[in-house]
Amino acid sequence: MDYREFAAPPPLRTIVQCMWTLRADACDEQCIVPDGRSELIVSRGDPVRDLDSGELQPRVMLAGQLERAMRIAPTGVVDLVGVRFRPHGLRALIDAPAQEWTGRRVDLTGAHRRLARELVGADEARIVDVLATHMDAPRVHRHAHADTAAAIAAIARGRGVTPVATIAQMLAMHPRRLERSFQRDVGIAPKTLSRIVRLQHTIHHVEATARLDGAATAAACGYSDQSHLIREFRALVGMTPGRYFATEHPLADLLAGVSETSNP
Repeated sequence: MDYREFAAPPPLRTIVQCMWTLRADACDEQCIVPDGRSELIVSRGDPVRDLDSGELQPRVMLAGQLERAMRIAPTGVVDLVGVRFRPHGLRALIDAPAQEWTGRRVDLTGAHRRLARELVGADEARIVDVLATHMDAPRVHRHAHADTAAAIAAIARGRGVTPVATIAQMLAMHPRRLERSFQRDVGIAPKTLSRIVRLQHTIHHVEATARLDGAATAAACGYSDQSHLIREFRALVGMTPGRYFATEHPLADLLAGVSETSNP
């Protein structure tokens, strides 16, 4: 399995976390865990099946925010090029409220026909050039409220544990106003992003320490107790922590961007 990340061109770095390529032989079913980001993915290998819908994923796919893990199964050789947006970055590509894409994996042709046509069959260098031409960073700065980015940074710094009400108070915002700005700019509620960031921190913590100790892990990662940890895994991942960490999912680990949850 060959996974590589590379930086976006400087004008896009405020809206793009990274660009990446992944090549691999056929692999088993994978569980893709929410990581608080939307992605644009170009598949140049064999099709990938979405096991939740039973359908094959499009060759050029726009993947909105996930609120719950999704299951996929490559049908053969994996050859992907992707763009991992920062939490508020999708609006640079699609001029619409981000919440319209939440939970959706759609063919880019329906949302941006010209861009999809230019991406099919392009090599990595050409994909970077095409995206740099089409993605509109000024649009994000025109529409995204500055407090959205500040709240995202606060959630990351607190590893998902800082209460949303506390963050809103820090920014002198009413919690409902912050909620509206997140639905528009990020696609999910600030509390949901907090839960996802905490989940990703937990996964990274367990993988880094090579140890899952229910009560100790819960305490270290900001859960009230072990039961709370288990409930969150079931809600966001669809399985218990024990089952998740007992299963190998190399593709999911690479695509999740676990190490980047503190750098939105």
